[in-house]
Amino acid sequence: MSIIEILSNCVAPAVIKRREKQLGVFPDEVIVDYEIILDHIFDIHDCKSDGSIKCDRNSSDRAATYINGVPSAPYDLVFIKYDNFINQFRKSPKEDWSKDLKRADYIVTVLDSNNYFILHELSVGNIKSKGPDAKSQFIGTINFLMGIPEIKEYIDNCSMKKCIVSARGCDDIKPSPLGVAAGFSRPYKIIPNPCEFKVPSLNKLGFTVWKGNIVNIA
Repeated sequence: MSIIEILSNCVAPAVIKRREKQLGVFPDEVIVDYEIILDHIFDIHDCKSDGSIKCDRNSSDRAATYINGVPSAPYDLVFIKYDNFINQFRKSPKEDWSKDLKRADYIVTVLDSNNYFILHELSVGNIKSKGPDAKSQFIGTINFLMGIPEIKEYIDNCSMKKCIVSARGCDDIKPSPLGVAAGFSRPYKIIPNPCEFKVPSLNKLGFTVWKGNIVNIA
């Protein structure tokens, strides 16, 4: 099954089952909102305001830059709006099948490949303050997903598993070594490389955890 089919056929029923005794059957059709992006270099933001994953590279709302493969052969990146996916199960404060579920903003994978499984959390403000909140989101999201056999198998088969938190104002991270990102930095004050931090419970599951606003899909 594709990641979209797994979310629709396996993850959605697992969300509903958590509170089915209290709330009954979820009344609506479940939607997996996603977009396939083939650009070599593009910028993203939190899509809540306009529904768009990508944003203009001069936008003040830019939270992260993706460098996707090489110009002649970018990957088909599947961006799943995981936050939106989980939020659809909240019909009202009293009818909330998603109650207490953590949710990262995006799941990012490569179409027809097990190369990457990325959880990407976007925020606002200085990146120094975002680690604890992002850590909680990542741990909650991954623990829930890894409890569902179909998506656990999908994740386990991915060769590269990453959690990334990005935020506007993350200029406290060192710029890229040897000016690797210099060619892409003209529109920005600084484009830092991501900086790894340790989260033992996630590292044991094969995930690395990063803060920064450059995501290099090599």
